[in-house]
Amino acid sequence: MLFKQKTVSFLRRIIPGKLRYHPIIDWIHLKVHPILNSYLKREEQVFKQAWKYYSDEPPTLVYDIGANEGFTTQYFLNMKAKRVIAIEPDPEAFKILRFRFAKSKKVDLIQVALGDKTGPFPFYQISPHSGYNTFVYDWYHKHVLIDSKILEANMVPITDIFQQHGLPDLIKIDVEGMEWEIIKSIDQDIPFLCFEANLPLFASNTQFILQHLKALLPHHLLLCSSKNVLSPPISVATAMQIVKNPLPGCVDFFFIKPKKIS
Repeated sequence: MLFKQKTVSFLRRIIPGKLRYHPIIDWIHLKVHPILNSYLKREEQVFKQAWKYYSDEPPTLVYDIGANEGFTTQYFLNMKAKRVIAIEPDPEAFKILRFRFAKSKKVDLIQVALGDKTGPFPFYQISPHSGYNTFVYDWYHKHVLIDSKILEANMVPITDIFQQHGLPDLIKIDVEGMEWEIIKSIDQDIPFLCFEANLPLFASNTQFILQHLKALLPHHLLLCSSKNVLSPPISVATAMQIVKNPLPGCVDFFFIKPKKIS
């Protein structure tokens, strides 16, 4: 295993960041990183299991908000999604997305942030193409590194994306503390909406989201996933208890319209 880890480190040093997602390098990377490979497979399975609550057909239009390096975008392609809008403000992560999906006619890439404001705002880059990069200073302060940077990224409301690309049947939101700023603008029926909650730091915002979505989508099922294990449907009250008494870490919540039984 030590040899394998050294091999990965060597590849990371000699190959430019975006090129590590060349299919051959990606295959080697996952082969020598069995723990990462297992994690990604379990995470993809959670999305597939959750989607089955809504439909046996592939998603028509997916919004991958906070696409980062494109792992979840690839999950949705593996689910045979007809079209994926991958949204990512980090410039280094966006380079990887462009390289990784350059030949895919199903993926549209948008380099922008979503929120409750419009215009350029400070974007805290903890490290290039890190999944921890954020617009939230408290999150940045908690994870800041010596070489972290404060950049600027453009922000628009999600309603602008709806107008440009249509209403999706699946939205995934993973934006390190900005979930509430995006979701509070949603006022239409979305069949499948999942969001990440980093707890306990964003507990209060997560409670706001749960209340908002319960009112907006009262007949949807609510599920959660922790450590890539999907729960059966739970009540909002149970979800609130998870948020109020969390183990430190992240929990994904899913609001899913139940499948029609013919």
